[in-house]
Amino acid sequence: MFCKNCGKQIKDDAHFCPYCGKGVGLSDKTQSKINSAYMKKKKAKWPLVLTFFVLVISVGIAMSYAGRKADNVKKNNNYQALVDEGNRYIEDLDYEKAEDKYLKAISIEPKKKEPYIKLADLYMAQGKQKKATNILKKAVKNIDTEESEEIQQRYDLYTYVDKVLIPKEGQCKEGKYECAYERTSNNGICVKSLQSQKGVMNWNITDYDNDGYEELLVLILKNNEADYDGLTEKRNAVYLQMYKMVNGRVILKDEYRGLYPVLGYGDDENAGIFLVIKDNKTYICGSNDELAHTYADGSTIKSFVLTYENNKFVENAGQREPTSGSDFMPDETQQKMIETLTKLGLNKDAERIKETGKAVFEFHDSVDKTLLRIQGKNEGFDMDKAYRNTVNLIPEYNPEAFGKVVLQIKYGDITDSVSKENLTDNQSSSKSLNSVTSDTYLAEYGPIIDAAYSKYYDGIQVMNYYFYDIDKDGVKELLVQNGTCEADYTYQAYTIQNNKSKYLGEISGFHTVFYKDENGGKERYIIQVQGYMMGETISHIEINNGKIESKEVSNRQLGQDEEYYSNSYPVESAETTDKSLLQK
Repeated sequence: MFCKNCGKQIKDDAHFCPYCGKGVGLSDKTQSKINSAYMKKKKAKWPLVLTFFVLVISVGIAMSYAGRKADNVKKNNNYQALVDEGNRYIEDLDYEKAEDKYLKAISIEPKKKEPYIKLADLYMAQGKQKKATNILKKAVKNIDTEESEEIQQRYDLYTYVDKVLIPKEGQCKEGKYECAYERTSNNGICVKSLQSQKGVMNWNITDYDNDGYEELLVLILKNNEADYDGLTEKRNAVYLQMYKMVNGRVILKDEYRGLYPVLGYGDDENAGIFLVIKDNKTYICGSNDELAHTYADGSTIKSFVLTYENNKFVENAGQREPTSGSDFMPDETQQKMIETLTKLGLNKDAERIKETGKAVFEFHDSVDKTLLRIQGKNEGFDMDKAYRNTVNLIPEYNPEAFGKVVLQIKYGDITDSVSKENLTDNQSSSKSLNSVTSDTYLAEYGPIIDAAYSKYYDGIQVMNYYFYDIDKDGVKELLVQNGTCEADYTYQAYTIQNNKSKYLGEISGFHTVFYKDENGGKERYIIQVQGYMMGETISHIEINNGKIESKEVSNRQLGQDEEYYSNSYPVESAETTDKSLLQK
């Protein structure tokens, strides 16, 4: 038979259509009762089903939330532990490990600003401006919280030199340059100033005025300055410019003419600009000394010690304008410079000013950061050709016979670029590992050790010496203790040249221990740790220009549970009664 409702064929004995569910052969009243009972039963099941599903979903959400919360706690703990480890490595001067910890912290929490800022500071302290800029660029990309504006402004300050100043002012690059001699407007002879380079030389960012915000210090070379010596020749000057972020914009706050005349004035030049941090204050120091000796006799000097306060450069010592002379006598300028340098711990330069009367730097002291060094020297001067048949008549002098001035510009210590390959023949032969035998060490260093022991040993104190190749030139230096007690201990330093001992100077030996660098002796310095009554000073001991130098890198007061700095690489030492170390 067929269903009256849907028309489909169904079995003859069926009471309901299997396709539409309609009763077959039932009255409409009976069918209505059946449908009503079916719907009530169906509706009665849905609240139970719905309740079951709601319960399952709620438990799942709760478990998921608890899991995420536990993961976040663990994640935050790992992040903070890495940042804290990085901070400790910074205190220990282990910059490589500190960098690694900060980078790992960023990989865990890329939206938090602290490790980015720590890395930027670390890179700037190492003179790695590009890396500092790149890490801030990454921070700008990743941080999208309320901290993003601060990071963006810092990034804008770090990129201002590359994006704005260099395109506008140009860039003076490191390297060697030559300056010829030329006839002056009054028919004399002078050095032709370097004209091929101008613009940005170097830059540094730090909080110069301790107001909680960083400033940008830029060194800019200008080579169109008015003449200094009364002639028509234009001279070079290095200006200091200080920029600051104001209302989201980088603004030039002050400018100071630092080095002038420079880069092509004297037959020999010695100039530079560096930073010294003392008593939580940053001092900007510099000078240039232009020595004339082929066509005149004397020096032109300019020096300064500045701080940055209230949006202005403040002169602490030095000369605002250049001074010339062949004999410099003591005056208020020199005395002020001596007092200032002594306060800053630049004792070697202070002593040299006392000796020479010239208020300039000779760059022998340890500083916190060197921003610029310039050295120039006359080469090729031929006296016979220069003055031949002139009978001292200047108009007949031959400028070409005066040779040339070779200048080197470096944004850091000049000595940083010295390598074994650049040593002179005498240095190469005298500084060869094969030419200095254990017998030579014993013959040359042995009497020095004996003399110190004989002079200072009192039968009680322990006197020692250190034996190590500090500057990685193949010859081991000697550091021998001198003095009667901790209060006046020093270490006198010696090396070997031409198979003879050479005195390099001395450094403080107060409560001292020496270590190799953190990589086990790969760097051209050793680490000096001086600790007393929970105070700790860490310095790098280097050899530059034939002199030993101590460069302070950390000074702190230790907490109750803190340990003095140490690493796994102590410098070899022995008591002065034991010379077996010299024969190893």
